[in-house]
Amino acid sequence: MIRFATSAAALACFAFLAACSAAPSEPVETTSAQIGSCKEIDEHQVEHACLHSFAGPFRNVTASTASPPDVSHEHTAYRVTLPAVSSPDTDADADAAAPSAPTYAGSVSFVPEEDGEYAIYTSSPAAELSASDEHGKSVSFECTTEVPEDLCSGLRLLRVADFEHESPVTLTFESSEPGVLLLIEHLGRGHGHGHDGDDNNDNHERAH
Repeated sequence: MIRFATSAAALACFAFLAACSAAPSEPVETTSAQIGSCKEIDEHQVEHACLHSFAGPFRNVTASTASPPDVSHEHTAYRVTLPAVSSPDTDADADAAAPSAPTYAGSVSFVPEEDGEYAIYTSSPAAELSASDEHGKSVSFECTTEVPEDLCSGLRLLRVADFEHESPVTLTFESSEPGVLLLIEHLGRGHGHGHDGDDNNDNHERAH
């Protein structure tokens, strides 16, 4: 589990950022438990992503349906601002003095550097997310599960999807909150790409 004390956190974050820029190491076996229904990901991978949510690097973007900003940089936590959109119509029987809550929405663009499975982490379960390819066709998530708060308080929901090399994906958010933290990590080769389990492990290590 991750604990952030004032002095210890500074040292841990420095060592972590240095490790991310270091040369890839040989694959290391892990016995971490899987997270919820997502068998493709375990606690070790979530802890790695969680450090990025606290230590960065960070980038600020504003989601847009007209021109979605790019969120393709590896090991980067994006602070996504969601513009306000029209509130739903107030029910005729509802109390007129209690207006409906505002809704925020917008899209970002992700271009995968490799084929395979990607973990899409967001900071709030309140942010609904959908994905579509460059032709507007819906892209399904292989799994969606909450991240336990004691494992990572900065990233609370994760989804896993299988993306293709350099095929743009539009990620569209709708939320009751005006912003969300987004982090996308490559897990390895996915289904249908002609690679076995050993390649999955090898690609996961190279991605980090």
